[in-house]
Amino acid sequence: FRRGSDLYFERFDGQAVTTDDFVACMEEVSGLDLTQFKRWYSQAGTPRLTVTDQFDAGKGTYTLSFHQSCPATPGQTEKSPFVIPIKLGLLGADGQDLPITTKANYNADTEVLTITDEVTEVVFTGLSERPVPSLLRDFSAPVKLSFGYSNEQLAFLAANDANGFNRWDALQQLYLRAILSMATDHRAGRTLSAPSVVVEAVATVAGDASLSPAIRASMLTLPGYAILKDAVDVVYIDDLIAARKHLVKTLASRYRDIWRSLTEKLSSDAPYEFNAEESGRRQLQGLSLWYWLKAGDQAAFDFAAELYAGATNQTDRSNALRAVLAGDAEALQQSLLSDFYERWQSDTQMVEQWLTMQAGTPGMTVAGIETLMQHPAFDIKNPNKVRSVIVGFAMNTESFHDEKGEGYALLASVVRQLNALNPQLAARLVTLLSDWKRYDTARGRMMASALETILATESLSSNVFEMAQRALKD
Repeated sequence: FRRGSDLYFERFDGQAVTTDDFVACMEEVSGLDLTQFKRWYSQAGTPRLTVTDQFDAGKGTYTLSFHQSCPATPGQTEKSPFVIPIKLGLLGADGQDLPITTKANYNADTEVLTITDEVTEVVFTGLSERPVPSLLRDFSAPVKLSFGYSNEQLAFLAANDANGFNRWDALQQLYLRAILSMATDHRAGRTLSAPSVVVEAVATVAGDASLSPAIRASMLTLPGYAILKDAVDVVYIDDLIAARKHLVKTLASRYRDIWRSLTEKLSSDAPYEFNAEESGRRQLQGLSLWYWLKAGDQAAFDFAAELYAGATNQTDRSNALRAVLAGDAEALQQSLLSDFYERWQSDTQMVEQWLTMQAGTPGMTVAGIETLMQHPAFDIKNPNKVRSVIVGFAMNTESFHDEKGEGYALLASVVRQLNALNPQLAARLVTLLSDWKRYDTARGRMMASALETILATESLSSNVFEMAQRALKD
């Protein structure tokens, strides 16, 4: 790659060239034909990789069958196979990687298996036990992977995989399954119960000191609503909210002592340093504090107040404030918010952060947003201030999607105000309602009604009209 890059700059520096020229240089220095690889540039859509496995104990062989496909897109109904690099490992019962022996196109140095056909069967030999495959390590290819992992296998990978990315991904899949399953239960009126395999996996990761704080923080962070919504065909937002909140409550209360211990152990009186290790420590402490506060422990609120007051950096101060805002200590919330504004009211970016944190506070209401918009710090003519409050509120899923549709009506009202002031910004805000058809009938109708309200605006700009009309048609 370095030789190819050097040749590319030597040959084309200062010229207007294409990706084909760059790939040609890679072909020249490597001796490889990258014609098929260039389908990543010419074919639209995200490839899907479906994998099945089979173990033959008598022969000591383990077979992985790969089937790649890519959904049709406008103008491209038929897709040809891509070159897909799959970094992988095979884990034994002890959690260690097993030796890999195969005649397939596998590079032992990079641990990458390369597939080029629509269907590829790879046989691994010399195995005395059925392994658990660790696929797409380091996200080696941007594809949607489908493999029939059991919850127990995912928990096993989350606890043992040598690859940090796949440990994170396995736990994220467990979270996703648990939340979607509980969302289904909520819709059916059944009592919610977080799967024990998920709850226990969290304890394992939280107590694994061999993992860096940054990795642990990422693994212990639940998937957001954007990911949850993408995982379902029809968005029943109330059910997703109830399920995610139940999992948070379960983890917070069940492991209150773990979160407290982590939060306190991760404290530091050392001078502020900006490096990966310290950044990870602050990230994990902020998350642990958040969980601890969610458990409703008064000691957690006291710790957060002390962390805020004694912070020597903005990360610790913001972590403390965000954690407090996620709880129900209203007096402390107002005290810290007032202090934050007094400290930073002359710093534009800090004020925007202050606005965003409030807009994203659990339990925020439309009335609260309207009050925030009356604050001297807010200016509807300032695009960044508008984004801080309005987009921040729209990302506050639990509040924005209230059952009466007041959040949608507020957004429509702001778009109508901005129509004459900043039609470009107003048009971008319309996109916050563009996925209305993915929601349940009641929510979808309310979102569509907000779009119709926007379209009824007198002297509607072409920018806003085009976005709103397209959203309704789509």
